Amino acid sequence: MRYVVTNVRLEATMMRSLKLRALERGVPVSVLIREAIERAIAPGQLSEEEYERAWADFTKFIGAGKPKQKGVTTGSTDIDEVLWGPRRHRPGRRS
Repeated sequence: MRYVVTNVRLEATMMRSLKLRALERGVPVSVLIREAIERAIAPGQLSEEEYERAWADFTKFIGAGKPKQKGVTTGSTDIDEVLWGPRRHRPGRRS
């Protein structure tokens, strides 16, 4: 791995906290800083509670999830009407 040297300015109290945490773990402060940066740029991982809340919001938005009424609702039987509008009856044809 190739490292690049950079200069980061921290408040004195933050640096003291970092040094204490690094001392507790037995690692250099630079390791803590790199780990924090990796967490900041890593793809987001939701906790189980956050996932459940996001899923509930999503299903409420799309109208899915737990139905308000039991049995078959019109969303599953009238999809053609929802997508293409009401069916037009042609004269002389049976529907």
